[in-house]
Amino acid sequence: MRVEPIPCSQATGYSSPTALAFVRSPEQFAEHFPGTAELLSSGNLSGSTPFSASEREALAQAIELSCAGIELSTLQRQHLRELRSAGALAVVAGQQVGFLGGPAYTLFKAIAAILWAQRFRAQRTCPVVPVFWIEDNDSDGREAGLLHWWIPEGELRLLQADFPEALQTPYSVAVRSFPSAPDAPWRQALEYVRPQLPPDLAELLQQSISPGHSWSQAFLALLQYRLGKHGILFLRASVAREQGLFVPILQRALEEEQQLQELLQRGIQRLQRWGYPAQILPTAPLLHFHTAEGLRYRVRRLPDGSYAIGQQRHSAEQLRALFRERPTAFSPTALLRPLCQDRILPSAAVVVGPTELAYWGQLRELYEAFSLHMPAVLPRPSLTLVPPVIERLLQREQWSVPDLLVPWHTLEATLLQDLPQLREGERRLEELRQAIHRWHHDSTHLVRSLEPSLERSTAATAQRVLRLLERWHRRLRAAFRRRMETRLRRLKRIWSCLYPDGQPQERVLGWVQLELLCGAGSLDSAVEKSFTLPWNSHALVYPGEPTAALSPPPSQGTAQVPLQ
Repeated sequence: MRVEPIPCSQATGYSSPTALAFVRSPEQFAEHFPGTAELLSSGNLSGSTPFSASEREALAQAIELSCAGIELSTLQRQHLRELRSAGALAVVAGQQVGFLGGPAYTLFKAIAAILWAQRFRAQRTCPVVPVFWIEDNDSDGREAGLLHWWIPEGELRLLQADFPEALQTPYSVAVRSFPSAPDAPWRQALEYVRPQLPPDLAELLQQSISPGHSWSQAFLALLQYRLGKHGILFLRASVAREQGLFVPILQRALEEEQQLQELLQRGIQRLQRWGYPAQILPTAPLLHFHTAEGLRYRVRRLPDGSYAIGQQRHSAEQLRALFRERPTAFSPTALLRPLCQDRILPSAAVVVGPTELAYWGQLRELYEAFSLHMPAVLPRPSLTLVPPVIERLLQREQWSVPDLLVPWHTLEATLLQDLPQLREGERRLEELRQAIHRWHHDSTHLVRSLEPSLERSTAATAQRVLRLLERWHRRLRAAFRRRMETRLRRLKRIWSCLYPDGQPQERVLGWVQLELLCGAGSLDSAVEKSFTLPWNSHALVYPGEPTAALSPPPSQGTAQVPLQ
């Protein structure tokens, strides 16, 4: 396996100025990320929010409920016992539910949490456990229920968990299930991907993706299949909500709404003093409401001081009464979710993506107000996998991966411009254009002295000739395009795998397909190798022929289970 680093900015996954500046120089962000600054200066985690025995037991029960129906591995059971004990810490990663396992960065986050936990565990006397937060309180059906699958011909096939109209309804992901209709999109998706899968994975998908089964449970089952042996524990956000674990944070957020808004504004102003914009502008209150039918609505404060939940209007007192009656029907918005997470989990470190990293920079004051320890914020690995079939095509055409991480029209134009014959033809065409412009200029002066009425026809003649030349130029490019169709198809095939639809590969293609293309264990090894790179690096990974993954560093009190 070969790894080549390029700047994160070149991979375009880091669109946030805050996230890009952080990975370039995390030491400069001590004011925004105190836990990360301490980790970088001392090499040690600074601990977590103190937890009582009852709080740890409630957490363990929520994890057990989240994992109901799956068999925990030996290492997972050990980590669950340790999480119940005083002093145990967690390295947390999380992601929204994704169809067929979701995009590749979902797995990158989880593997990074496992590796960081192993590294910290080797440095400390207390257990450090990896935990994956499954965000299934979200209601974005299109994000959770769609996945692109790369087709070797150079196209992307859209795989869907449900019908398009169902994906657009604001149902919580936790209550979404696969429809039983004979023409349900998930059936077509399974029919398409199953022949490409190993038998055990095909069987798992057949069992977990079926009528009446929830998206959330299917997502968890696939992650368990892939990562359970490495000891990572899974906590579903919907279970935490239903168990009432969000209530202390949400109740205070509702009661102290104005104060929290002021604190968030301070966080925004702190970032702005450094020249960084806010990733999320806070709106009061920081709550969502889940109906009995499973619909999720944002709770919105109206100018007159009342609140809206969907089409319903509530006074301030009515909203508080609703919260008292149904506290587990409420969940946090994005800005409050990290605090709920770290009030439930003994989080010493969190692995986050670029967008998350940017809005975490707004939260220091909120953590201080809630007397919560703000964990060390660690950027997730950023990678582009170059499957062997794509690497062979690159070598044949003598193209480099960084040159392909641009929009398709740019690549197409570059390829045409690179033809020597075309360049020569266009050079001569430009010379002719300039000659016509000179003729127009000189002729205008001549006719003014001889016959001024000819001046207009002189300009029209020049424009007519230029239009004819432009028409000829288009025909010339079309002729070269026909000659280049084979190369263009090959280029589109490569580009649509490395930079699908003009977006980072890790955001579009699923980890299941990338592992099929690159070999079992390739993603584990790729993430582990990326740990040797600076944080501001995007890793271009060339797996070559499939090989066994690297072994993780020794950890105290943990059975050695290599990532594979």
